[in-house]
Amino acid sequence: MLKKLKIRFVLINLFIVFVMLSIIFTTILGFTKYNLIKNSIEFMDDISDRPILLLKQAGQGVQYPFFIVDVSENKAILKVNTGYYDIANDEQLKDLIEKADKRTGVLDDYNLRYYSEKTQNIERFIFVDISGEMKTMQDLTQNLLIIGGISFLVFFFISVILAYWVAKPVKKAWEQQNVFMSDASHELKTPLTVITTNAELIERNIDDTVMIKKRMEHITASADRMKGLTNNLLTLGRAEDLYYYIHKESVNLSDIVTMQALSYEALFFEKDFVLYMDIEKNLFTLGDETVLTQLVSIFLDNAYKYTTEKGHINIELRKTNRKNAVLVVTNHGEHIEKENLDKIFDRFYRVDTSRTKQEGCGLGLAIAKTITKQHQGKIWAESINNENSFFVKLKIFENL
Repeated sequence: MLKKLKIRFVLINLFIVFVMLSIIFTTILGFTKYNLIKNSIEFMDDISDRPILLLKQAGQGVQYPFFIVDVSENKAILKVNTGYYDIANDEQLKDLIEKADKRTGVLDDYNLRYYSEKTQNIERFIFVDISGEMKTMQDLTQNLLIIGGISFLVFFFISVILAYWVAKPVKKAWEQQNVFMSDASHELKTPLTVITTNAELIERNIDDTVMIKKRMEHITASADRMKGLTNNLLTLGRAEDLYYYIHKESVNLSDIVTMQALSYEALFFEKDFVLYMDIEKNLFTLGDETVLTQLVSIFLDNAYKYTTEKGHINIELRKTNRKNAVLVVTNHGEHIEKENLDKIFDRFYRVDTSRTKQEGCGLGLAIAKTITKQHQGKIWAESINNENSFFVKLKIFENL
């Protein structure tokens, strides 16, 4: 697929370049030929008005070799004027006069352009040599073809380089999609296997009510896990379309963080975690209250799952300047290596094997990242001395 995409990109670029070069070169050739013909005809028209003067100027900057033939009404040659040609063959002149049957035109066999003008008694023919004009057009055409060929090759190599550059994000997205589908399938496979296995056991032991109750509990737990996974996948899918699925209004960020911290306080107490809270009051932001509540909940749920026994959890919301505030949730847990600090916000990513034993499907922090993007904020993580801190920076407003 990517190979076809690159080839198509290169072909489209080359087609566009070919069309543009063709238009440009055709225009140059057309204007050049038009100007040469126009100058030649103007020159002949000028000669017809003052032939003697121009004959005297021969060799002093006259642009075209020419000669003049005056003929009578019955086509008899009366006079020949030339400063460039030695013409003594009347038969050849008569042949030229006979072929010059229009007011102006070109005699290709002789490389001559002619111009005729009638007076009362005579008809004057001016013949101009266009060999130089033809040579100019041939040289120009040859040069443009060379330039066009070189330009085409240059654009070809540029297009190939651009194709690889443009395909990089597509390739990355394609790989991420494949990984996402693989991980999602893997996460769904486990609860499905549990449900199927327990259903088969129930079918085989239909009379064992105790066993059936136990198996039904397993089925319910696995179904709940699948429901949570699908809900998170839907949340991520909606969050990919930024600005379309959230309604922004003035919300009290301090109240959101406080309420979520209090709701988790009992869970932390059961696990014997020490909770510290430092939440600055009345910090307002522009956002979706439900979505921001989910963001804070994800951070607290992450701390609840990965804090070590009898560890501590710090929740801090502070104003960094007049326009920004930072939410920091810090928990005492296993150290996260520096190279993994960005990856933990990827879908289904877990740092180590100890984390895979925890409940969940590895989508929480990915959802937190997309929510932060929806609110034009910044999210990151730090790990120092077995203390893992998760940060969200959001814009605040003083007078909403």
